[in-house]
Amino acid sequence: MICTHTITFNTPLRDASFTRYEASLSVSQQIELARKEGYESGREDAERFYNMQLVDYRKELASLHENLGESLDREYQSMLSEFKARMPSIVVSLLKKVWAHLEWEGDDIRSMVDEALMAYAPGESPLEVYLSPMDMTLFEEMEVKGQYGSVIFKEDLSLKQGDCLVKSRFGLLDGRLETKLRRVEAELSANI
Repeated sequence: MICTHTITFNTPLRDASFTRYEASLSVSQQIELARKEGYESGREDAERFYNMQLVDYRKELASLHENLGESLDREYQSMLSEFKARMPSIVVSLLKKVWAHLEWEGDDIRSMVDEALMAYAPGESPLEVYLSPMDMTLFEEMEVKGQYGSVIFKEDLSLKQGDCLVKSRFGLLDGRLETKLRRVEAELSANI
């Protein structure tokens, strides 16, 4: 509600200003206005609070994500190192199991002897080749001893099937399976 009044002055006014006053609000209107202001103020405070919470949660999530990545990388590197350390012995263990069940034939023994003798110059003497009793029997059945010239073949009871030793004036060439497997394991360990 706007009230208007007329005011008259005897002399002209200098530097006068007018302020407009509105009619005062009723108590119920004041309560409603205060409620709306309080609601708006509370909503703004809550919005600021939740926005800050969201920022904090995002930072925490980013940190967890980064830590998870680093943790996974460390675990992967650890597992890879363990695998690299264990792999050669696992391979050799599997080879031993396979070799233990192989049935050697004369051609296998001949190939083993040929491989062992390749380390020596042709005609180098005296050379002695030691084989297990079973391998010697298979080798003799092939009737190929004459093809090796002055090489002397002997049985050695300490050798297992597939083992071979060559003795020369320079020393002993160890062609036992166990020695070959150790070389395989060392080679795998060095190259992994």
